[in-house]
Amino acid sequence: MRKRIVVASVAAVLAALTIGGCSAAPAVTAKPAPANADPMQADDAKQRLKFPNTKQTVFLQGYDDTVGMVRFRLQVWQPGGPDGGHFVTDPTDSAPHRLALSADPTILSANQLCSDGEVTVDSDGAGTKPCTADQLIDTVRDGGGLLAKIQIDAADHITKLAEIYTP
Repeated sequence: MRKRIVVASVAAVLAALTIGGCSAAPAVTAKPAPANADPMQADDAKQRLKFPNTKQTVFLQGYDDTVGMVRFRLQVWQPGGPDGGHFVTDPTDSAPHRLALSADPTILSANQLCSDGEVTVDSDGAGTKPCTADQLIDTVRDGGGLLAKIQIDAADHITKLAEIYTP
C-alpha cells in the first residue's frame, strides 16, 4: 500500500508541474549580450582561420577590392609530362580562397609582377625582384592568373609572396 501512495504522489507532483507550465528539466537561459557589445566582434570570433602560420603554393585569381583580399586556389605538384611535372589545382581542396595582405608584405617578382619581362628568380624558380603590394594588386585585380608561393602569419595574412616562374 505504501508503494502505491509514493508512486501516486510522484505522479501528482509531475502532473502539477506540467500543468502549471513548469518542467522537471532544469531551465537553461542564455546570458544576454552586453548593451555595448560589438556584433562584428562576435562574428569575428566565429570565423575560423584557414591557413595560419603556413606556406602554400597558390594560383592567384584576382583581388577583391570590396574586402581587400587576394583570391586564389591551392596548387600541388603533379609529376610527369614533357617538363617532368607542373602545378595543378589541389584535388583535395579545389575551393577558391581569399586572404588579406599583411600591413607590410614582401612581394617578389619572377617576371610578370614588376620585372618588366626580365626573369629574376632563385634556384627554385621563385621571384627575387622586390615589388610593391600595389603592383601585385594591379597585376591580379582583374583575374590575371599568377602562380606563387605565399607565407601566411598567425592572423591569416599574407606576409610574403614570391611569384613562381613559369616559362
